[in-house]
Amino acid sequence: DHFIAIIQSVTSNPQIPIAEIPLPGLDIKTPGMPISDEERQRILFQFNATQTPFPQDKTILQIFEDQALKSPDNIALIGPSIETPCTGFTLHLTYAQLNLEAERVAHALLSQGIHPQSIIGIKLERSIQMIIAIFAVLKARCIYMPIDPEYPAERIQYMLKDSNAPLVIESLTQLNKSFSGVQGAVFQKSPMEIHQPCYIIYTSGTTGKPKGVIIENRSVVNVLYALHTRYPLNQDHTYLMKTAFIFDVSVSEIFGWFWNNARLAILDPQSESDPHAIIQTIQKLFVTHINFVPSMFNAFLETLKDHEIHILSSLKYILLAGEAIHPQPVTRLLTLAPHIRIENIYGPTEATIYASWYSLQDWNRQDKIPIGKPLPNLQLHIIDEKGNMQPIGIPGELIIGGTGIARGYLNKPELTFERFGAFQGLVLKNPPLDPDKTSDINELLDESIHSQLTKSFKLAQVSEDHYVGATCRSPLNLKTITDTNTNTTTNTFYKTGDLARWLDDGNIEFLGRIDHQVKIRGFRVELGEIESRLKEHPQIDDVVVVVREDDALNQFLCAYIVSSFTFGPSQLRQYLSELLPVYMIPQFFITIEKMPLTPGGKADRKLLANSDTYKPKVVTTYIPPETSLEKIIANIWKSVLKLDNVGIDDNFLDIGGNSLKVIQVVSQMKKELEREMPVVIMFRYPTIRALAQYLSKDTSTGRTKDRTDIKAKGRERLEQRRQLKQK
Repeated sequence: DHFIAIIQSVTSNPQIPIAEIPLPGLDIKTPGMPISDEERQRILFQFNATQTPFPQDKTILQIFEDQALKSPDNIALIGPSIETPCTGFTLHLTYAQLNLEAERVAHALLSQGIHPQSIIGIKLERSIQMIIAIFAVLKARCIYMPIDPEYPAERIQYMLKDSNAPLVIESLTQLNKSFSGVQGAVFQKSPMEIHQPCYIIYTSGTTGKPKGVIIENRSVVNVLYALHTRYPLNQDHTYLMKTAFIFDVSVSEIFGWFWNNARLAILDPQSESDPHAIIQTIQKLFVTHINFVPSMFNAFLETLKDHEIHILSSLKYILLAGEAIHPQPVTRLLTLAPHIRIENIYGPTEATIYASWYSLQDWNRQDKIPIGKPLPNLQLHIIDEKGNMQPIGIPGELIIGGTGIARGYLNKPELTFERFGAFQGLVLKNPPLDPDKTSDINELLDESIHSQLTKSFKLAQVSEDHYVGATCRSPLNLKTITDTNTNTTTNTFYKTGDLARWLDDGNIEFLGRIDHQVKIRGFRVELGEIESRLKEHPQIDDVVVVVREDDALNQFLCAYIVSSFTFGPSQLRQYLSELLPVYMIPQFFITIEKMPLTPGGKADRKLLANSDTYKPKVVTTYIPPETSLEKIIANIWKSVLKLDNVGIDDNFLDIGGNSLKVIQVVSQMKKELEREMPVVIMFRYPTIRALAQYLSKDTSTGRTKDRTDIKAKGRERLEQRRQLKQK
C-alpha cells in the first residue's frame, strides 16, 4: 500500500520532493515516510492503549509506611551490615524496625538544618544501612543521590558541585551521634507531593561530565505498581538486591519488594559479579525475584550444570535488562526450568527504569528477541530524523512518553530541551527555550540552606566553594505542553537515541544506536565522555573510542590513540581511573600513527571497530610459569583470553581481561583446583605470580607452600612405593 501510494504521487507530480509525498486517506499532508490513516490509528490507539489506574495519591515511601502499619513484625530486610561486624546474612529488620530506624536518621538530618527538597548524597556500600539511609532521606522530604564509594574523587566532587548537595551520608552511626535528641523523639511527618523528585542518578555524558537525571515519585510509583501487578510478590517471597544503586535498575530492588509484605535480601558488597555467591544466596534465602544484565545472566548459567538447575527451585522471575539478549542461554533455562518466568525489559534512566517488556515464554525460540510493548501509562513511538511517525516495520528513533518521563537534566536546560520534546500526533517538536524556565530551581533546592550547613560530623561535608558559581537552573516542567497555535494538548517525549521498529504484533524490535552511546555489560557509556577525558592528556593528539567484539561476541571498549609518546600498558588505565568509573575504562589502548578517516573527513569508527588491521594485539614481556600451580593458572588464562602465551607477571586486565572473563577464570579454576575462590581475589591479585602465591598460602601457619607441587610429589612417592611392592 505504501509503495502504490508513492507511485501514484510521483506519477501525478514528478517534481514533488520525497519528503512531501502525501498519502491518500490522511486529512493532512504527512511529510516523510507515508503512513496510512489506519496504520497511524493502530499505532496511536492500539499499540499504545496503556492507560491503567495506579496509586496516584501516594509517594513510594508512603506505600512502604502503609505496609509497615499493616505488618509491622514481618521481616523486611535480610543482609550485611557495614557498621556492625557480622557473618553472612545474619542481620534482619522487621518492617517496624526499618521504619523506626529510617525515622531516627531523618530526625538527625533535619536536626542539622537540612531543608525539604534538598539533594542528599548517599555514599555507602550495598547494605542494610544503605536502605535505611535512602528511606530516611525520603522521610525528610529530600531527594537521594547515589554515589559509588569507588568513584574517582574528581567525579564525586563534580556531582556534589553540580547538585549543590549540602552533605553526603557516609556513616549512619556518626550521623545519629550528631543528634542527641533522637532517643524518645516523635518524628513529625510532613506531607510529600507525588510530583516531588524521588532521586537523581548521574549517567555518562557526551561532554566529558556526567549528567543528573531527575525522577519524580509519581513515575517511580507507576512503574513499580506495574511490575508488582505483572510479577507479584507476597509475604513468602524474597527479592534479591544485587544491582549497584548508582544504576536505575536498583530502584526496582530498593522499592519493589514491600508491595505485599515481601522481603528484600541484600547481596554482600563485591559479590554482584560472583555467580557462586549469587547461587548460594538464592538457595539459602529462597530468592524468588532477581534482576540480571544479560551478559551476567550468561555467566551465571555457565556456572550451573544441567543437573544443578534444581538449586534455582525457589526462583519465580528473572528480569533481564540493560543490553541485548543472547538466545542460547535463555533457551537452555526455558528448557531446564520452565517454572521460571524470564522477562526482557527495556528502558533508559530518563524513562524511570523500564519502558517496555516482553515475556520470553512468548518467544518462538527462532526470531530475534524483541523488547516488547509499552508499560502501563507509557507511550512508545518510532520517528524519522524530522520527527515524523514511521510505519510498522520501518526503522527509526524510539521515543518514550507518559508518566515515566524524567523531569529533565539537573542544571542542563539546553540539553533537556534537546532530548525532550512535544509530540503532536505526527511530528516531534521541541518547544522554544523559555528564559523564564531557567531561573534558580527553588522548587528543588533552597539555596539558603548551603550557608547553614557547616557541621563537623562525619558526612563528608561539602565545602562552601563547591557552590560558587554552581547556579541551579530549573529543568523544563515535563508534564503536558499546550500548543498555543491550535490550543491542543500534546505530550512530552524523551528521544532515546535507540534505533528500533514496530513489529506487526505490536512489539518493538531494538536495532542499535543512532549515536555513540553504548551498553557494555549493562553499563551505559557515552564514548564521547571517555574521548573527552583522554584528549585532556597533554601527550595525546587525537583519540577515538569504539566497541569491538571478541570471538565469543563479548563486547569491549578499545581506545585508539594518536601520540608521539609511547605509553606503558597501565599508564592510561591509571590516568583514567582517577577520572572515570572502572566500567568506562577501555580494555585496550592502541597507539596508531594517524587516525583513519571517512571520505567526509571524520574518524572512520566502523573501520576501527571491525577491521583486522586495527585488531588489538597483546604485547608482553614473557616470563614463563615455573611451578605446577602457575602452569595450571597460565593454561586457564590462555584458554579464556585466547592467547598463545601468558607470563607470570602479566596483569590480567592489561592483556584483555575484564569482569566477565574473571568469572570464566574463577569457574575453570574451581574445576581444576577443586576449591572455591571469590571473584574479587582476581582483582586483588591480577598476575599469575601473585595469584599463585595467594592460593598456595597456608592460612593455618602463615607459611607459603605450593600445594599443587606437594600433591604432585605425594603422588610420586605413592607410585614409587607401589612399584617397590610389585618388585
